Amino acid sequence: MAEKGGQGLKIKKINIGDYGKLKDYELEPGCGINVFCGKNESGKSTLADFIRYMLYGFSKHSKLEKTKYAPWSEQAISGTMTVELSDNTILDLERKNTTRAISHIFTPDRSDIGSGTNAGEMFLGVDEELFCKTAYIAQNDISACQMSGVANGLQNITSSLDEDIDADEVKKKLNAQKNVLYNKGYKTGKIFELEQQKKELEAQLEKHAQGHKELLAAEFLLNETKAKIAHDKSELERINKEYENLLACKAKQKIQEIEAVKQKAQDSLEQYNTALENAKYGEFLPDEQFVRDFSLDIERFCQALNSCSDLKQQAGKATDDLEQLSAGYDYVNVLNQKYQNQPPFAVANSAKNEIAKIKHDINANRTKTILFFVLVVTFPIAIYFFSKYKKSKQLLEALKEELGCRDIKELEKLINEDYPKYCDKASALSAAKISAQENYNNALKNYNQKLAQLNTYYEKLGIFQSTEQDNIELISKEFLAQINNKLLLLNQKKLESDEQQKLSELLCSQYNLNELASKAREFDGNPTQKDEKTLLKEIDFYERAITALLEREKELIKKTSVYSASMPKPGETQSEIELVNSLLEQSYNELYAIELAQTLITQSFDEVKKDAAPALTELCAKMYERLSDGKYKMLYVDPELNLSFSIKNGDVSRQAFYLSGGTWDMAYITLRLALVDYIYKEKPVLIFDDAFCNFDDARLGKMLSLLCELEKQYQIFIFTCHEREGRILSGMGHGFKTVEMN
Repeated sequence: MAEKGGQGLKIKKINIGDYGKLKDYELEPGCGINVFCGKNESGKSTLADFIRYMLYGFSKHSKLEKTKYAPWSEQAISGTMTVELSDNTILDLERKNTTRAISHIFTPDRSDIGSGTNAGEMFLGVDEELFCKTAYIAQNDISACQMSGVANGLQNITSSLDEDIDADEVKKKLNAQKNVLYNKGYKTGKIFELEQQKKELEAQLEKHAQGHKELLAAEFLLNETKAKIAHDKSELERINKEYENLLACKAKQKIQEIEAVKQKAQDSLEQYNTALENAKYGEFLPDEQFVRDFSLDIERFCQALNSCSDLKQQAGKATDDLEQLSAGYDYVNVLNQKYQNQPPFAVANSAKNEIAKIKHDINANRTKTILFFVLVVTFPIAIYFFSKYKKSKQLLEALKEELGCRDIKELEKLINEDYPKYCDKASALSAAKISAQENYNNALKNYNQKLAQLNTYYEKLGIFQSTEQDNIELISKEFLAQINNKLLLLNQKKLESDEQQKLSELLCSQYNLNELASKAREFDGNPTQKDEKTLLKEIDFYERAITALLEREKELIKKTSVYSASMPKPGETQSEIELVNSLLEQSYNELYAIELAQTLITQSFDEVKKDAAPALTELCAKMYERLSDGKYKMLYVDPELNLSFSIKNGDVSRQAFYLSGGTWDMAYITLRLALVDYIYKEKPVLIFDDAFCNFDDARLGKMLSLLCELEKQYQIFIFTCHEREGRILSGMGHGFKTVEMN
């Protein structure tokens, strides 16, 4: 059944070259309802039939159709039609009838997807006859007699997907085939003949049964023996081939093993050579002694570097300690500046002497001042000595302030105790600084020697070495690890290469490669699952068995020759009976298959008709009740597509021929619309060619109202010679396209 929802096939453009009276006619119809209005002989039916012609070509059932629509201009029938499918695919249909019919289905890129094919059958899924009895509704074919063949077509298309396969024709062919095999009424057919032949052969065999008993037994044993000999010879030949194939397989495997070992030896040698080249630095190849020496000198260099770093820190610390000592004693700088170019102890003595002298001058001048002050006569002298006393006092105060002392005791303590202690510390720190600097210089000299030694290794390796101390140790160790890894890999590859070379030479010395290759060519590519020992046992078994069977065969040949000299051979009769039994079994199987097919086809077609009828009844009833304003509550469709109806308040159903002409037409138009909805693969264009002539205005209004709803799913063409269709549609306020035909 066609899927609901959305428009199906729509005609976008019609271009008639020559068809009947129409010539060079172009039209772009609307997507919904199109009303073609014109007088009789204006070409309405010709245009309607042109649409059918573009979908199916000329009918196979009418020889006059081509003559009927021959162009009046005597040109070839031709035209194109652009259509759009429900999936929005645009196609151009082209047809032309000259000496032969030409048809094409083009895609927008002009790819021909249907040369010589009917677009209606390809896209709608029905043939031309079924299209004309469903979607193409003309004035003279709205009747029950026009629906003949549609039931079978519906049955065929829904059960076999092909309306051309006629169910009744299939049943006739199956029944004819059954009668050829088994006609029970007339007792004729292949099965009856074979059963009679079997009875005659069995009677003949029984007649000679006693005389042939021993002959049959001997022949049976002889045939059995011959069969056993043939079987054992076949098995022996097969096992011999299997054994030879096993040897060939082993030869091939051994060659593959040797080749693999040789290849592995070659690969190992190449890997060794690669490792050798990677281990070299230019032309120089480091060895283990080089690595040991290099490693030892790196350690010595690291020790020298660490020692140099430590001694440098010690020298720096001694310098810092001496500077910190001077920074902590401000008076030292004052004394050093005051007594320039003198050693520390000389500065202390000078300061002591100066203080002693000042103190002596103070005491002396003070005594003299007092003495001369007592003697009035010498008062000026006393003033003189007093000024000298005061000046000495000022010198002592100035020295005390200059050295930051609060009193003379602190000044004397500074000169006599503190400064000598400072001198002792300064002397010790200075000596330590000198010693640390000498140690550092010696360590630096040792470091440079070790660095020079390292550079000799880099010169051998041809590598430029950085002189930055932070990188030398790291880079040297990285190079040492790199060299060591390369040498380890080289030694490993050397051992592997030597081992593979020895293994390759050993294998090549043990086997003749030419003989192995010759044997390996006999291998058929299918390896056996058995081992050599098992195959040899089986060969021995079959050889002994065949020897024994050949002796038995000689004895049985002698025995059967005695019986067969005077008796007919029963084996031939038995063979004929077996052949007849085989033919009987085959014939009975064919008969069963035919009877099963008849049963299944009958059941299948009956079920299809029964399934279709309720679905069509439901579709018809909904539309017909609406079209009759509820007067008729049901419109029934039986499996043969006959119509019956019941009125709204009645339970009795009547055949459709009880209806009036217009109501009859409305019923069968409803049936056609239901069939269109049920069987089409792609919704078709609905064509009504003067199909509403028997409708009064009320019925026509109902029908047009229904079509207004159906235009959501179908493109509709109404051909009429009246203006009332357009007038009624306009009164409904429903949009449609009007085309005047002249």
